[in-house]
Amino acid sequence: MTTRKKIRVFIRIPVYFSSDWIIITHKLKKTVEVNLRSNIENACNFKINTITVDGNYWSGAYFVEAPIEISVLPNKDYKFIGWSNFDTNKTIVVFLPVNDSANASFELEAIFEENFDNINITFDDYPNPIFDQSNINIETDEPAVALMEVRDLMGNHVYNCDLHCFKGKNSFNFEYSKMNIFSGVYFINIYIKNKLYSSHKIIYYR
Repeated sequence: MTTRKKIRVFIRIPVYFSSDWIIITHKLKKTVEVNLRSNIENACNFKINTITVDGNYWSGAYFVEAPIEISVLPNKDYKFIGWSNFDTNKTIVVFLPVNDSANASFELEAIFEENFDNINITFDDYPNPIFDQSNINIETDEPAVALMEVRDLMGNHVYNCDLHCFKGKNSFNFEYSKMNIFSGVYFINIYIKNKLYSSHKIIYYR
């Protein structure tokens, strides 16, 4: 059968039989349902071959003989960590598994974390020198969990705790007498997502 005749035959085939006709004519095997998603809603869009999908979920049927190229397009404020198959490249080529099951599917998840690289933070503590208690004020433009770390002049770790910050101004009160530390000079470091955002020197009198 010539190509022109094949096209004429295909045009006459009802839509719901067309995919079966393509499979038989080109000796293709069954399709696999491909499901893409991200672990955080609205973290990204996907691109499958030449089609860009607006949204963080996609489902479609693809022939197992043809590898597909999948790309993740991160949205602002989200950092791409990797795929659920442990590949860390934003664009990967996937060879779909051959499965005789009628409900064969391929699942892939893009893993993200919120990106705090551009977070703005201001930090101050008072009074300083400290005799017993002090207040630590942290202002952020996004909700965040900050790690407060206290180290001595030699860099030895003496105390740390998590500070759950809302967007905007946050105030925390600390009693240094309960930290079991001696009089001296210390540094208070503020981390978010393992990134140091601020470091202050304090003088403590016990």
